[in-house]
Amino acid sequence: MRCWGVPKVIVGCQDAGIASAQCAAVAAASVAIDLYCFLYFGYDIAAEVNKAIAVARQHPVGRIWIDVEATAPNEAPGMTPEQRTAETWQAVRLVEAAGFPVGIYTGGWYWPTYMANTAEFAAYPLWHSEYPYDEHLIPSVAYGGWSRVAIHQYKGSTTLCGKGVDLNHDFDPLMEASELPDPRVDKLIAAWGGEGAVDGWNSNGNSLLLGYTQLQQTLNDLVAQVSAMSQTLAAVSEQAYGLNTNMLLYYRPALEQLMMANGLPPLPPIF
Repeated sequence: MRCWGVPKVIVGCQDAGIASAQCAAVAAASVAIDLYCFLYFGYDIAAEVNKAIAVARQHPVGRIWIDVEATAPNEAPGMTPEQRTAETWQAVRLVEAAGFPVGIYTGGWYWPTYMANTAEFAAYPLWHSEYPYDEHLIPSVAYGGWSRVAIHQYKGSTTLCGKGVDLNHDFDPLMEASELPDPRVDKLIAAWGGEGAVDGWNSNGNSLLLGYTQLQQTLNDLVAQVSAMSQTLAAVSEQAYGLNTNMLLYYRPALEQLMMANGLPPLPPIF
């Protein structure tokens, strides 16, 4: 796979045994691994998600993507956007509770209609499915509260390395390869209002990274000031101790005579 320029494979977990075998082969080729979990809305969501989690625990997996695109017959009859949203949250929370980062796989053909264009998941990276006739890449979208695309699936049902695959472009390959299974960053972005809000804030000339850097520098400056003050205080204390000792030595003979004249015990020795 490396020889074909494949930096990452995202393995489906509908069959946990097959998925695990595929992950082992991919890992042996020193290629990065993500997983995806297809949600059959109205059926046993937890069972599907737990299959992906079980596979992820056996292999060096970076992220588990929640595949949100089910229509009949792959979902129960009569499903509503609200029900799909609730079950998507169920899947997200199960993955996060297991300690793996979450992403959402879907497309503009699906989300606005079948998920009522909810922006509740905009804090999570988007794996966008859209097949342009000329296979041009799509880095941004305007649905579900997302603006930035993390991965674009631009071609389906093709053959690569002798295997049937869909082709994708990862816009952040270095970031994805270095990410740890920690959902806290995603939650922090969600607390800021989602990636769209952060991008909007940055587009006005602001920068969260720059702001953090400035705050860190301010903290470093304060730490340096406190350290300098501590050193100064230590030096002053040492000088004061020396001054007090010198004064005591100077006045000690007269003080001892006065104490003896009044029947008081002698002063203790100074070391």
